[in-house]
Amino acid sequence: MVPGAPGRRVMEAVRRACADWAAVDHRAERPWLVAVSGGVDSVVLLHTLWRLQPWHGVELRVVHVHHGLREAADDDARFVLELARDWGIPASVQRVSVAAIPSRERRGVEADARRVRRQAIRRAAASCGAERVWLAHHADDQLETILLRLMRGASLGGLGGIRPVTEDGGLTWVRPLLGVERQDIEAYAEENQLRHVEDETNRFTDPLRNYLRHEVIPRLRERQPRVAATVARAALGVQDEDAHLEEEGRRVFDRCCALDAGGATVDIPALAAEPVALQRRAIKILLSCLTSRGNPVLDWTFAHIESVRRLCVQGRPSAAVHLPGGWVVRRSYGQLRVEPRSHACPISDVSTFSPVEWRLADGAELCLQTAERAEWRFVCRAWHGKEGTHVTPWTLLLPQWPTVEVRPGRPGDRMAPLGLTGTKKVQDVFVDAKVPRHLRPGWPRFAREGEILWLPGLSRSRHGLLDPQAGSGWRIDTVRAPQVGRTFMPPG
Repeated sequence: MVPGAPGRRVMEAVRRACADWAAVDHRAERPWLVAVSGGVDSVVLLHTLWRLQPWHGVELRVVHVHHGLREAADDDARFVLELARDWGIPASVQRVSVAAIPSRERRGVEADARRVRRQAIRRAAASCGAERVWLAHHADDQLETILLRLMRGASLGGLGGIRPVTEDGGLTWVRPLLGVERQDIEAYAEENQLRHVEDETNRFTDPLRNYLRHEVIPRLRERQPRVAATVARAALGVQDEDAHLEEEGRRVFDRCCALDAGGATVDIPALAAEPVALQRRAIKILLSCLTSRGNPVLDWTFAHIESVRRLCVQGRPSAAVHLPGGWVVRRSYGQLRVEPRSHACPISDVSTFSPVEWRLADGAELCLQTAERAEWRFVCRAWHGKEGTHVTPWTLLLPQWPTVEVRPGRPGDRMAPLGLTGTKKVQDVFVDAKVPRHLRPGWPRFAREGEILWLPGLSRSRHGLLDPQAGSGWRIDTVRAPQVGRTFMPPG
């Protein structure tokens, strides 16, 4: 049969895709795995690959994913197996269960079904040695996807829609029909008298995608008959621009963001110096990296990303944003901290360590663990005068007292800073030094007889000074302080 124009468009799209992969896969003797639901789109894709097989020379395999969500699911599986048998193509059925997904990881039936379907296809590919998976997404799917993402506030990457080729899970996922409209695919099926099954749930208009398919897109076609193909071509341009922005965003991410076991830290001044578009892209990359660590993958919308970016440019030195999936982004002056809510300390937390009457002795050590997960460690050594009295803010010299009190913060704390007259609120000392707000309540205060003598790393009081002429005393060194940046790290 000489195909008409729709048939030629379908065949040419698949032929071009085959040309990109046939040589390498035929030489390596790796089969192509075709995902077939039994619907007209996947049946047409399989038929074109089967017809082109003498030309591309690569062995085909079929996988059908049985979700068990519809009464006709068993009939669909039998249809696909019979179709593949008639065309001489080995086929397998992968059974999956959406209900088996833990409740905390569920994101809706459609998204959950897509997730388990991809897992099943990966298993089928591994069993037959395939590295290439062929999917039947077409231009109408692309149009629906872009409209859905636009309505949900997607960023540029989301508005690029479905990619013709993607790499995921060690597989290459190929979608040769993304530029072909459904009407051309249906015309091809009619020309070649191809049987297929119908998913009755596609007729319902309750799901938003179906509403767009049956109510919105037909009206758009009244004005622009080839709207799906037009949008599919435009999506290719968006994808190219998105790829360039992704590359530049990676550069900014590497320079401004640091991942660690508990989350990530962002250098606010460095990020704020970049163009706004690159700020957003670096933030999106950061969030995607964190949620790929064994957590459910989240769709980060423009609103999510922009809420984080605003923390970088707003005037308030301390603030927080709560994101989906239990993530918290907290600003403390020049840094953003991103971590799971279970790890993050609310800004209102107070320290849990109790006041300590530390008995001073040569070699004595003191360790403190605060509610903010900040660990402090101090060591006491004998001072004999020959060392001098010039020390860093992380060291305290004291007369040879038997003990010193070490306590957390109290409302209204004041001290008499060395070199100044009068007293000063400890809160103001923290603000001047830009100490993150969540660390302040647990910052140790060294005190004696009600007077605060020392805030490690920040301020020394006029009280309790060591007489330079004294023959002996104590030297207390900070050997561990909060890991929040160079400003609050003791020397060495």
